[in-house]
Amino acid sequence: MKLLDKYNRISLVATAVLMAITGFVYYFTISYILTGQVDNGLLVEESEIFDYVKVNHRLPQVFKSEGLIIRFQPATTNSVKREFIDIQYRDDKEKEVESSRGLVTSVKVNGTLYQVNIVASKVEAEDLIRLIFVITLSIIIALTVILALINRVVIRKLWKPFTICCTR
Repeated sequence: MKLLDKYNRISLVATAVLMAITGFVYYFTISYILTGQVDNGLLVEESEIFDYVKVNHRLPQVFKSEGLIIRFQPATTNSVKREFIDIQYRDDKEKEVESSRGLVTSVKVNGTLYQVNIVASKVEAEDLIRLIFVITLSIIIALTVILALINRVVIRKLWKPFTICCTR
């Protein structure tokens, strides 16, 4: 049975290492996809601001909605670089720091350049990533345990003729 135990140990270690590596790849892939979705939402907001300015020739009213903050401030020419940023902000209602994704861009209104900061909360995306990760981890652990048990039973049955033969 020592050979069986050695095989099971090697098999479990190899399975654990492989699943850990694929788990990290899986986690970062999902995180990348969900960050892309948040970025797309920020681009939609940017487009809506540009359309509003084009039609009304003024900035839209500054507002803060659930999970979205838009701010305008005067800027100097060429001082605003359009970029996506990861930031932390304090939620006024819950008084805790939340992870967010932001888009810094600029818009020109009647000859005046304004920096536009659009910030969207990533809390829902991070909660979804955690939920997917916990479900996947649970399935992996369950599969590993079941496979180890099945493997142990099947290999014992396969080796049984050899152990009977050699013990005589």
